[in-house]
Amino acid sequence: DSSPYGPRQFRNFAPMKMLRLLFLCLIALPLTAQTTKITVEATGCKAMNLYAFDGGTFEQVMPLKTNDSGVWEAYAPVEGPTFRYVGSTPADELPVIIGGDEAMTITGTCGKLRNVQVTDSPINKKYQELKRTFQSHNRDFSGGMRAYQQAAVKKDSAVMKQEMAALANLAQRKRTLFEKTKKENPVLARVVSMNTYLSFLNENNDRFQNELDYFVNTYFQFVDFKDEGYNDLPWTYEGNRNFGNTLAAAIPAERLGDIMLAVYDKWPAGSRAQFFAMSGGFAALAQKKHVATIKVADAITERFNKTYP
Repeated sequence: DSSPYGPRQFRNFAPMKMLRLLFLCLIALPLTAQTTKITVEATGCKAMNLYAFDGGTFEQVMPLKTNDSGVWEAYAPVEGPTFRYVGSTPADELPVIIGGDEAMTITGTCGKLRNVQVTDSPINKKYQELKRTFQSHNRDFSGGMRAYQQAAVKKDSAVMKQEMAALANLAQRKRTLFEKTKKENPVLARVVSMNTYLSFLNENNDRFQNELDYFVNTYFQFVDFKDEGYNDLPWTYEGNRNFGNTLAAAIPAERLGDIMLAVYDKWPAGSRAQFFAMSGGFAALAQKKHVATIKVADAITERFNKTYP
């Protein structure tokens, strides 16, 4: 159930002021990176800002200024393609990739910026295409699993075989998309890795005793946990929020905390990626008031109280 827009559910867990200051200092360091010109043609806007997601909230990086035509503009420096957010407020913003193209134009209406169009930017156009592909994959996966389960109840072996073949085809499409994107763009490949889960029916091959064990052990199989590019990737948060949402529905007991913490240990200890991952999992559990919420919250505090006092 992946969100195509990136993290929005974690606004109640805001890191302390020192974390905000540290994060903003880091992203404000002098860079030799290229600059992306951001132009926003939007009606009904009283302000326009560039935001960054710090694992807990959206922090303002820089404001956009209006020109004589009432169009908002800014020149945003970053070191390589990086996810940021453009919007009138943190509650009304659009995720964009800056640093991948020299310019981008955003056209829309304030209050509805998450649905606007980004033009003049091939990397953002590709990102929008990927989000639509993820939605299509999710529909095909859910529909295929539902049809297979219904056929299994009826013991309709012909339909079961047909649906398994369709799911196998979907898995191949996902693999192909990941390999293709990996060659074309590392940033987008990381996003794809967080959205590539393959069917237990076709992919388990007697490796795990049940679907739950398979899910826990293979959900992130395309993620390179040593890749530092996940440290500033909002999808590190979002992918783990989706992971936590699924597990919270399947495992109501407190032991879910231990299961999720074991997965977080795959990330480099103390890394921002690990913080993003744990924050996403915490957000999923907290929203559902799951009994394992406190265990994950305590682990975040224990692991990051020195890094982010």
